[in-house]
Amino acid sequence: MMIKSLIIMLLIVSGCANSKNNIVFDRKKSDADVQRRENNIEQNVQLKTSSYRRKYDTGDLKLNFSKKLYRFWIHYFTHRDKERFNRHLENADKYREVVVRILRKHGIPEDIFYLGLIESGYNTRVKSRASAAGPWQFIKPTAIRYGLIINKKIDERYNVFKSTDAAARYLKDLYKMFGNWELAICAYNKGENGLLRAIKKAKSLDYRTLVARRLLPRETIYYIPKIVAARELYENRERYGLNPIRESSILHNNYKAIRITRTISLERVAKKLDIDKLVLSMMNPDIKHGEIWGSSRRPFILYYPELPIKYRPMIDQKGSDKSSMGMYVVKKGDHLEGIAKKFGLTVRKLISFNSLRSDRIFPEQEIHIPL
Repeated sequence: MMIKSLIIMLLIVSGCANSKNNIVFDRKKSDADVQRRENNIEQNVQLKTSSYRRKYDTGDLKLNFSKKLYRFWIHYFTHRDKERFNRHLENADKYREVVVRILRKHGIPEDIFYLGLIESGYNTRVKSRASAAGPWQFIKPTAIRYGLIINKKIDERYNVFKSTDAAARYLKDLYKMFGNWELAICAYNKGENGLLRAIKKAKSLDYRTLVARRLLPRETIYYIPKIVAARELYENRERYGLNPIRESSILHNNYKAIRITRTISLERVAKKLDIDKLVLSMMNPDIKHGEIWGSSRRPFILYYPELPIKYRPMIDQKGSDKSSMGMYVVKKGDHLEGIAKKFGLTVRKLISFNSLRSDRIFPEQEIHIPL
């Protein structure tokens, strides 16, 4: 709130217009002068409000955005970039439940989920040319500011649990700072200092004014319509010929966390928990070289699955590692459809994966589960 007050003071000192009604803070001028200046601002900016619309009336994140840019990104994602966008949708499906759960915990709009989709396609191991890393593309200084550990052994930007929590806290602070989600989201892309400079130059806290006067870089101008387009496509895949929604990750939706207060190998922890090392590695990609760094002062939080499934390495006849499988032991009363639903799979997928002749199963039968 203190930073937001400083922004407002900055705009007042600059003789700035209020973002909503362009009210000029200049007591020496007459009302006629004030009105004339307001009209001049509108004419100079050439802001056509008809080129913007409200979307998300049925969602929880209401944003103003350009129709033209929105249509551009809808076409781009469904034609030129369709294959890659489909992969991003699949990643988003995998993490949706846990990401939304964390956003809800922090009391920010659940549709912020789509910001992560645009940032990284929910690729937990991605790193940009600017050294932004992980699903929320944190640069190192911001990550450290929000409590993420980054050292030779650990980089928590890659962990979807930890980085989503940090991103939620950062976005909440940006919203408090700038007062609306358009500017908060722009600041996430451009950085709060860059956005402050644009606001000072425009003498306005209105997102539409900043866009119309091209005081934001092209990437930031594209950012909000891009997010809105991603939401439209995610929610209406069949209409746009995209891959159907998949179930969320069984690993990331049923988990526990433990605090590790010393340096220890991931392999040793896996043995103690009786969980395959690969599974722990998949859930904790922030561990760089198979060694966990923790101390009593700064414990490392390790996530592991809590599921009715026994994870163990599977070796095929050629001896190649198939550790991305798990095994479920059929219980009395189980049926294949119920097992498939439990793990976010289709019956056809289980039949194919286990080379079954039909959907008939029996108690104590082992069903292999693709992770």
